[in-house]
Amino acid sequence: MNAAFASPAASPGPPWAGSRRSARFYGRVWRGSRLWAALFGAAFIIRTALDWFAPPTDFQTRAAISTALGVGLLLAASFHASVRSGSVTGGVLSSVVTAGLGGLIGAAGAACLLAGWHDPATLRAIERSGGLGEVFTLPVMLLMPGVVFGTVGGLVGSAAARWRRN
Repeated sequence: MNAAFASPAASPGPPWAGSRRSARFYGRVWRGSRLWAALFGAAFIIRTALDWFAPPTDFQTRAAISTALGVGLLLAASFHASVRSGSVTGGVLSSVVTAGLGGLIGAAGAACLLAGWHDPATLRAIERSGGLGEVFTLPVMLLMPGVVFGTVGGLVGSAAARWRRN
C-alpha cells in the first residue's frame, strides 16, 4: 500500500470521523492530486496554444481530443485516489482538486501566453477559437465534470480496492 493513503483496515470509519484523521485524509488527497492537476493544466495550456498559434479550419476534432483527454485525466485521478484510499470520497475529491487546480494552472498559462503574444494576428486567432471569455471561464465550468467523473472513477476505484483486498 502506498504511504500516500492509509489503509482502510488501519483506519476504520469515514475520513471525517476525527479532525486529525480528517486533516491527514484531505492532505493526502491534495498531495496525490497535484500531478494529475499539473497534467490537466498542461493539456489546457497546450490546447489553448494550438488554438491560438496553429488554428485549424475545423475545431471539432481538436475539441473532441482535448475533451477525451480531460475526461481521461479526471477519471484516472479519481480512480487512482479511490484505489489508494479505498474511498469513493477520496476519488471525488481528487477529481475536483484536479479540475480546480488544473483549471487555475491552465488559466495562468493562458494569461502568460497572452502577455507574451498579443499581436493583431494572435488576437484574431483568439477570437476565432472562442475568445478570451472561453479561456478564462472554462476552468470554473470544469468543476462540475470533476464531480461527475470523480464519482464514476471513485466508484470503480473503490470497487477495485475491495476486490483487490478480497
